[in-house]
Amino acid sequence: MISGVSNSPYAYRPKATAQTAAAAPSAPAADSSAIAPRPQQPVVQAGGGFDAAGLLDGIMNMLKSVGAFFVGLFNKIFKKGGEQPAPVDDNTLKLAQQYNLLPTKENVDAFVTEVQGYAAPGPGGFQVLGPGSPNTEAIGQIQTALKAWGFPAEVTGQYDAPTQAAVKAFKQANGLHQTYKTPDGNFAVNEYFDYQTFQKMQEKMNGGGTTTPAPAPTPTQGNGTLNWQAIADQYKLYPTEDNVQAFLAEVKSYQTPDAQGFKAIGPGYPNQNEIQEVQAALARVGHQVTPNGQWDAATVKAVMDFKAKYGLHQNYRSQDGNWAINEYADKAMLQKLSSLLG
Repeated sequence: MISGVSNSPYAYRPKATAQTAAAAPSAPAADSSAIAPRPQQPVVQAGGGFDAAGLLDGIMNMLKSVGAFFVGLFNKIFKKGGEQPAPVDDNTLKLAQQYNLLPTKENVDAFVTEVQGYAAPGPGGFQVLGPGSPNTEAIGQIQTALKAWGFPAEVTGQYDAPTQAAVKAFKQANGLHQTYKTPDGNFAVNEYFDYQTFQKMQEKMNGGGTTTPAPAPTPTQGNGTLNWQAIADQYKLYPTEDNVQAFLAEVKSYQTPDAQGFKAIGPGYPNQNEIQEVQAALARVGHQVTPNGQWDAATVKAVMDFKAKYGLHQNYRSQDGNWAINEYADKAMLQKLSSLLG
Protein backbone atom coordinates (compact mmCIF):
# COMPACT_ATOMS: atom_id res chain seq x y z
CA MET A 1 0.00 0.00 0.00
CA ILE A 2 1.07 3.60 -0.46
CA SER A 3 2.27 4.85 2.90
CA GLY A 4 -0.26 7.16 4.44
CA VAL A 5 -3.18 5.90 2.33
CA SER A 6 -5.27 3.26 4.06
CA ASN A 7 -6.50 0.21 2.12
CA SER A 8 -4.68 1.38 -0.98
CA PRO A 9 -3.95 -1.15 -3.74
CA TYR A 10 -0.73 0.69 -4.60
CA ALA A 11 2.69 0.59 -3.01
CA TYR A 12 4.77 3.70 -2.42
CA ARG A 13 8.42 2.85 -2.16
CA PRO A 14 10.53 6.01 -1.80
CA LYS A 15 13.83 5.84 -3.64
CA ALA A 16 17.06 7.67 -3.02
CA THR A 17 17.95 10.28 -5.64
CA ALA A 18 20.45 8.87 -8.13
CA GLN A 19 23.88 10.46 -8.18
CA THR A 20 24.82 11.48 -11.69
CA ALA A 21 28.21 9.99 -12.53
CA ALA A 22 30.84 12.07 -14.27
CA ALA A 23 30.86 11.38 -17.99
CA ALA A 24 32.83 12.49 -21.01
CA PRO A 25 31.63 15.89 -22.32
CA SER A 26 30.16 14.38 -25.47
CA ALA A 27 28.37 11.47 -23.82
CA PRO A 28 24.76 11.61 -22.59
CA ALA A 29 24.56 11.93 -18.82
CA ALA A 30 22.28 9.39 -17.21
CA ASP A 31 20.28 11.12 -14.53
CA SER A 32 16.99 10.04 -12.96
CA SER A 33 16.80 12.78 -10.33
CA ALA A 34 13.28 14.17 -10.08
CA ILE A 35 12.46 17.74 -11.01
CA ALA A 36 9.43 18.56 -8.89
CA PRO A 37 6.45 19.22 -11.19
CA ARG A 38 3.85 21.92 -10.87
CA PRO A 39 0.13 21.79 -11.46
CA GLN A 40 -1.11 22.13 -15.03
CA GLN A 41 -0.74 25.82 -15.76
CA PRO A 42 0.86 26.48 -19.17
CA VAL A 43 2.80 29.73 -19.12
CA VAL A 44 2.49 30.45 -22.85
CA GLN A 45 -0.13 29.04 -25.17
CA ALA A 46 0.30 28.86 -28.94
CA GLY A 47 -0.06 32.36 -30.35
CA GLY A 48 1.04 33.91 -27.05
CA GLY A 49 4.42 35.42 -26.30
CA PHE A 50 6.13 33.89 -29.36
CA ASP A 51 5.25 32.58 -32.83
CA ALA A 52 4.62 28.90 -32.04
CA ALA A 53 3.91 27.79 -35.61
CA GLY A 54 6.94 29.55 -36.98
CA LEU A 55 9.13 28.21 -34.21
CA LEU A 56 8.00 24.64 -34.91
CA ASP A 57 8.77 24.97 -38.60
CA GLY A 58 12.12 26.55 -37.84
CA ILE A 59 13.16 23.86 -35.40
CA MET A 60 12.21 21.06 -37.77
CA ASN A 61 14.04 22.66 -40.69
CA MET A 62 17.14 23.22 -38.60
CA LEU A 63 17.30 19.62 -37.32
CA LYS A 64 17.99 17.88 -40.64
CA SER A 65 21.67 18.26 -41.36
CA VAL A 66 23.98 17.79 -38.36
CA GLY A 67 24.36 14.00 -38.22
CA ALA A 68 28.15 14.12 -38.54
CA PHE A 69 28.53 15.36 -34.97
CA PHE A 70 26.78 12.31 -33.56
CA VAL A 71 28.60 9.92 -35.88
CA GLY A 72 31.77 11.21 -34.28
CA LEU A 73 30.24 10.90 -30.81
CA PHE A 74 29.36 7.25 -31.35
CA ASN A 75 32.76 6.42 -32.81
CA LYS A 76 34.55 8.13 -29.97
CA ILE A 77 32.64 6.38 -27.19
CA PHE A 78 32.01 2.91 -28.52
CA LYS A 79 34.65 2.17 -31.16
CA LYS A 80 38.36 1.64 -30.91
CA GLY A 81 40.47 1.21 -33.99
CA GLY A 82 37.31 1.32 -36.12
CA GLU A 83 35.78 -1.72 -34.43
CA GLN A 84 32.97 -1.93 -31.88
CA PRO A 85 33.98 -3.63 -28.62
CA ALA A 86 32.87 -7.21 -28.33
CA PRO A 87 29.81 -7.68 -26.09
CA VAL A 88 31.66 -9.28 -23.18
CA ASP A 89 30.90 -8.97 -19.48
CA ASP A 90 33.96 -6.86 -18.71
CA ASN A 91 33.06 -4.36 -21.40
CA THR A 92 29.46 -4.20 -20.23
CA LEU A 93 30.60 -3.49 -16.68
CA LYS A 94 33.06 -0.86 -17.85
CA LEU A 95 30.41 1.03 -19.82
CA ALA A 96 27.93 0.73 -16.96
CA GLN A 97 30.40 2.25 -14.52
CA GLN A 98 31.56 4.97 -16.89
CA TYR A 99 28.06 6.17 -17.82
CA ASN A 100 26.19 5.45 -14.58
CA LEU A 101 24.04 2.64 -15.95
CA LEU A 102 22.27 -0.33 -14.47
CA PRO A 103 24.95 -3.02 -15.00
CA THR A 104 23.08 -5.54 -17.14
CA LYS A 105 23.89 -6.45 -20.74
CA GLU A 106 20.34 -5.64 -21.86
CA ASN A 107 20.48 -2.18 -20.30
CA VAL A 108 23.94 -1.32 -21.61
CA ASP A 109 22.90 -2.53 -25.07
CA ALA A 110 19.87 -0.19 -24.89
CA PHE A 111 22.21 2.69 -24.01
CA VAL A 112 24.55 1.90 -26.90
CA THR A 113 21.66 1.57 -29.33
CA GLU A 114 20.13 4.87 -28.26
CA VAL A 115 23.36 6.83 -28.56
CA GLN A 116 24.12 5.19 -31.91
CA GLY A 117 20.67 6.33 -33.07
CA TYR A 118 21.62 9.96 -32.41
CA ALA A 119 23.94 9.82 -35.43
CA ALA A 120 21.22 9.15 -38.00
CA PRO A 121 18.35 11.49 -38.97
CA GLY A 122 14.99 10.50 -37.55
CA PRO A 123 11.44 10.95 -38.88
CA GLY A 124 11.18 13.84 -41.34
CA GLY A 125 14.94 14.37 -41.22
CA PHE A 126 14.93 15.23 -37.51
CA GLN A 127 18.41 15.36 -35.95
CA VAL A 128 19.12 15.04 -32.23
CA LEU A 129 20.79 18.02 -30.53
CA GLY A 130 23.16 17.84 -27.59
CA PRO A 131 26.34 19.26 -26.04
CA GLY A 132 28.71 20.34 -28.80
CA SER A 133 26.07 20.48 -31.52
CA PRO A 134 26.93 23.20 -34.06
CA ASN A 135 23.34 24.07 -35.01
CA THR A 136 23.13 27.40 -33.20
CA GLU A 137 19.92 28.55 -34.88
CA ALA A 138 17.92 25.45 -33.88
CA ILE A 139 19.35 25.58 -30.36
CA GLY A 140 18.33 29.22 -30.04
CA GLN A 141 14.77 28.44 -31.10
CA ILE A 142 14.50 25.61 -28.58
CA GLN A 143 15.88 27.88 -25.88
CA THR A 144 13.26 30.49 -26.77
CA ALA A 145 10.44 28.00 -26.25
CA LEU A 146 11.86 26.57 -23.02
CA LYS A 147 12.40 30.02 -21.55
CA ALA A 148 8.85 31.08 -22.48
CA TRP A 149 7.51 28.09 -20.54
CA GLY A 150 9.47 28.92 -17.39
CA PHE A 151 12.42 26.57 -17.80
CA PRO A 152 15.91 27.87 -16.91
CA ALA A 153 17.28 28.51 -20.40
CA GLU A 154 18.74 31.64 -21.93
CA VAL A 155 18.81 32.23 -25.70
CA THR A 156 22.52 31.86 -26.48
CA GLY A 157 22.54 29.47 -29.44
CA GLN A 158 24.92 27.26 -27.46
CA TYR A 159 23.92 23.93 -25.94
CA ASP A 160 25.27 25.09 -22.60
CA ALA A 161 24.76 23.82 -19.06
CA PRO A 162 21.54 25.83 -18.43
CA THR A 163 20.08 24.51 -21.69
CA GLN A 164 20.98 20.94 -20.75
CA ALA A 165 19.30 21.41 -17.36
CA ALA A 166 16.23 22.96 -19.02
CA VAL A 167 15.88 20.08 -21.49
CA LYS A 168 16.16 17.53 -18.68
CA ALA A 169 13.61 19.46 -16.61
CA PHE A 170 11.24 19.60 -19.58
CA LYS A 171 11.55 15.84 -20.06
CA GLN A 172 11.01 15.09 -16.38
CA ALA A 173 8.02 17.41 -16.11
CA ASN A 174 6.41 15.51 -18.98
CA GLY A 175 7.27 11.93 -17.98
CA LEU A 176 9.82 11.48 -20.80
CA HIS A 177 12.83 9.23 -20.31
CA GLN A 178 15.48 7.22 -22.13
CA THR A 179 15.30 3.53 -23.03
CA TYR A 180 18.03 2.62 -20.53
CA LYS A 181 18.16 2.75 -16.74
CA THR A 182 20.41 4.13 -14.01
CA PRO A 183 21.83 1.92 -11.22
CA ASP A 184 18.77 2.49 -9.00
CA GLY A 185 16.56 0.80 -11.61
CA ASN A 186 14.79 3.98 -12.75
CA PHE A 187 14.79 5.06 -16.37
CA ALA A 188 17.44 7.67 -17.10
CA VAL A 189 16.71 11.20 -18.30
CA ASN A 190 19.53 12.78 -20.25
CA GLU A 191 20.22 16.23 -21.65
CA TYR A 192 19.75 15.42 -25.36
CA PHE A 193 16.94 16.99 -27.38
CA ASP A 194 15.65 13.83 -29.06
CA TYR A 195 12.62 13.17 -31.24
CA GLN A 196 10.22 12.34 -28.40
CA THR A 197 11.17 15.64 -26.75
CA PHE A 198 10.48 17.48 -30.00
CA GLN A 199 7.10 15.72 -30.30
CA LYS A 200 6.14 16.79 -26.75
CA MET A 201 7.21 20.36 -27.48
CA GLN A 202 5.14 20.30 -30.68
CA GLU A 203 2.14 18.97 -28.73
CA LYS A 204 2.45 21.78 -26.21
CA MET A 205 2.74 24.45 -28.89
CA ASN A 206 -0.42 23.10 -30.49
CA GLY A 207 -2.28 23.52 -27.21
CA GLY A 208 -2.40 19.88 -26.12
CA GLY A 209 -0.61 17.59 -23.70
CA THR A 210 0.09 17.98 -20.02
CA THR A 211 3.27 20.01 -19.95
CA THR A 212 3.79 21.81 -16.67
CA PRO A 213 6.39 24.50 -16.10
CA ALA A 214 9.48 23.72 -14.09
CA PRO A 215 9.90 25.20 -10.63
CA ALA A 216 11.00 28.81 -10.80
CA PRO A 217 12.07 31.31 -8.15
CA THR A 218 9.06 32.76 -6.33
CA PRO A 219 8.52 36.32 -7.63
CA THR A 220 9.05 39.09 -5.10
CA GLN A 221 8.44 42.79 -5.13
CA GLY A 222 11.10 45.44 -4.69
CA ASN A 223 10.76 45.31 -0.91
CA GLY A 224 11.28 41.53 -0.87
CA THR A 225 7.66 40.60 -0.18
CA LEU A 226 5.85 37.98 -2.22
CA ASN A 227 4.56 39.30 -5.54
CA TRP A 228 1.38 37.22 -5.34
CA GLN A 229 -0.32 39.24 -8.08
CA ALA A 230 2.34 38.15 -10.58
CA ILE A 231 1.95 34.51 -9.56
CA ALA A 232 -1.83 34.73 -9.86
CA ASP A 233 -1.51 36.17 -13.36
CA GLN A 234 1.08 33.62 -14.46
CA TYR A 235 -0.81 30.55 -13.23
CA LYS A 236 -4.35 31.86 -13.75
CA LEU A 237 -5.27 31.78 -10.07
CA TYR A 238 -7.96 33.65 -8.16
CA PRO A 239 -6.13 36.91 -7.32
CA THR A 240 -5.85 36.94 -3.54
CA GLU A 241 -2.71 36.48 -1.47
CA ASP A 242 -4.26 33.66 0.59
CA ASN A 243 -5.16 31.75 -2.56
CA VAL A 244 -1.67 32.14 -4.03
CA GLN A 245 -0.13 31.00 -0.75
CA ALA A 246 -2.37 27.91 -0.83
CA PHE A 247 -1.23 27.21 -4.39
CA LEU A 248 2.45 27.51 -3.45
CA ALA A 249 2.01 25.29 -0.41
CA GLU A 250 0.36 22.57 -2.48
CA VAL A 251 3.02 22.71 -5.18
CA LYS A 252 5.71 22.44 -2.50
CA SER A 253 4.00 19.36 -1.06
CA TYR A 254 4.52 17.56 -4.40
CA GLN A 255 8.29 17.74 -4.01
CA THR A 256 8.80 15.46 -1.00
CA PRO A 257 6.84 12.68 0.75
CA ASP A 258 4.72 13.73 3.72
CA ALA A 259 5.13 12.46 7.30
CA GLN A 260 3.46 9.16 6.35
CA GLY A 261 5.72 8.68 3.32
CA PHE A 262 3.06 9.59 0.74
CA LYS A 263 3.89 11.59 -2.38
CA ALA A 264 1.37 12.63 -5.02
CA ILE A 265 1.66 10.79 -8.33
CA GLY A 266 1.70 12.85 -11.52
CA PRO A 267 3.84 14.06 -14.45
CA GLY A 268 7.46 13.07 -14.03
CA TYR A 269 6.74 10.49 -11.32
CA PRO A 270 9.59 7.95 -11.60
CA ASN A 271 7.90 4.70 -10.54
CA GLN A 272 6.18 3.21 -13.57
CA ASN A 273 4.78 0.28 -11.59
CA GLU A 274 2.88 2.59 -9.26
CA ILE A 275 1.61 4.62 -12.21
CA GLN A 276 0.34 1.41 -13.81
CA GLU A 277 -1.47 0.48 -10.58
CA VAL A 278 -3.24 3.84 -10.49
CA GLN A 279 -4.14 3.52 -14.18
CA ALA A 280 -5.46 -0.02 -13.68
CA ALA A 281 -7.60 1.14 -10.76
CA LEU A 282 -9.03 4.03 -12.79
CA ALA A 283 -9.83 1.61 -15.60
CA ARG A 284 -11.66 -0.66 -13.12
CA VAL A 285 -13.97 2.18 -12.14
CA GLY A 286 -14.83 2.96 -15.76
CA HIS A 287 -12.25 5.42 -17.07
CA GLN A 288 -10.67 5.04 -20.51
CA VAL A 289 -7.02 4.65 -19.61
CA THR A 290 -4.37 2.08 -20.54
CA PRO A 291 -2.02 0.84 -17.77
CA ASN A 292 1.17 1.69 -19.64
CA GLY A 293 3.20 3.28 -16.82
CA GLN A 294 3.21 6.71 -18.54
CA TRP A 295 1.39 9.74 -17.12
CA ASP A 296 -0.09 10.48 -20.52
CA ALA A 297 -3.00 12.66 -21.67
CA ALA A 298 -5.56 9.85 -21.15
CA THR A 299 -4.38 9.41 -17.56
CA VAL A 300 -4.57 13.14 -16.91
CA LYS A 301 -8.14 13.25 -18.21
CA ALA A 302 -9.12 10.21 -16.14
CA VAL A 303 -7.67 11.72 -12.94
CA MET A 304 -9.34 15.07 -13.46
CA ASP A 305 -12.68 13.49 -14.44
CA PHE A 306 -12.54 11.26 -11.36
CA LYS A 307 -11.89 14.23 -9.08
CA ALA A 308 -14.69 16.26 -10.64
CA LYS A 309 -17.16 13.36 -10.37
CA TYR A 310 -16.55 12.90 -6.65
CA GLY A 311 -16.22 16.54 -5.69
CA LEU A 312 -12.48 16.42 -5.07
CA HIS A 313 -10.42 19.53 -5.71
CA GLN A 314 -7.25 21.37 -4.81
CA ASN A 315 -6.82 23.77 -1.89
CA TYR A 316 -6.62 26.80 -4.17
CA ARG A 317 -9.02 28.41 -6.65
CA SER A 318 -8.64 29.07 -10.35
CA GLN A 319 -9.09 32.49 -11.92
CA ASP A 320 -12.88 32.12 -12.20
CA GLY A 321 -13.22 31.62 -8.44
CA ASN A 322 -13.97 27.90 -8.64
CA TRP A 323 -11.87 25.31 -6.87
CA ALA A 324 -9.05 24.13 -9.11
CA ILE A 325 -8.67 20.51 -10.21
CA ASN A 326 -5.27 19.37 -11.43
CA GLU A 327 -3.84 16.15 -12.86
CA TYR A 328 -2.10 14.86 -9.73
CA ALA A 329 -3.29 11.72 -7.95
CA ASP A 330 -3.14 13.14 -4.44
CA LYS A 331 -3.97 11.44 -1.15
CA ALA A 332 -7.66 12.42 -1.15
CA MET A 333 -8.13 11.02 -4.65
CA LEU A 334 -6.34 7.74 -3.91
CA GLN A 335 -8.28 7.28 -0.70
CA LYS A 336 -11.54 7.70 -2.62
CA LEU A 337 -10.38 5.35 -5.35
CA SER A 338 -9.38 2.75 -2.78
CA SER A 339 -12.75 2.97 -1.04
CA LEU A 340 -14.55 2.36 -4.35
CA LEU A 341 -12.44 -0.72 -5.05
CA GLY A 342 -12.98 -2.09 -1.56
